[in-house]
Amino acid sequence: MKTDEQLIEEYIKTIKTAHNNTKKLFAIGFIGINGVGKSFVAKKLAEKIDLFIGSNDDIRRFLNNEGFKGASPNQELLQRIAEASGDWVYKNNISHIIDADLIKFQEKARAIAKQNGAKLFLVHLTCSEKIILERLQKRQQEISVNPQNNLSRVGVEEYLKRKGIHETTTIQDVFFKIDTGLKIDPQIEELINKLKQEKVL
Repeated sequence: MKTDEQLIEEYIKTIKTAHNNTKKLFAIGFIGINGVGKSFVAKKLAEKIDLFIGSNDDIRRFLNNEGFKGASPNQELLQRIAEASGDWVYKNNISHIIDADLIKFQEKARAIAKQNGAKLFLVHLTCSEKIILERLQKRQQEISVNPQNNLSRVGVEEYLKRKGIHETTTIQDVFFKIDTGLKIDPQIEELINKLKQEKVL
């Protein structure tokens, strides 16, 4: 059985990206409820500006491959891997995308970025509840047909739990907003232009 430290080290070894990949070190963090399309937006953005994506779903899949079963395998270990890998990319001057909902961790994420001489740009993802529920139900159907696929395991029940958090938490210093119910590409281009204005790209 591998120790937590060994698993953290092995996960970090899977990170393949260029160091000093932008003019200035920064991170893009999302505020976005389950089903809003965080991973989709992260992938689209990374394709355009070649950023590493730090993803809790990716860590979950890594832990599943290491023998940890279920949709939420060992949340404490998952969090440790996320924090350690996040620290590693900052220390190696790798600008990146945090593919997670930072609604409860806005200040912590901003403080960690500042400690590493980086800036955190918060992007608020929104969408109509009707579209989100349709996406979550479709995802659940696809998982039931193919349990081995790489889709997020978060479903409608978890969405309803987190909805209350989003409705009662103040979001501060949002850099950009994206409505994932609309065409994504023009919004991604506008976000990239704003980042260029900040002279980080």
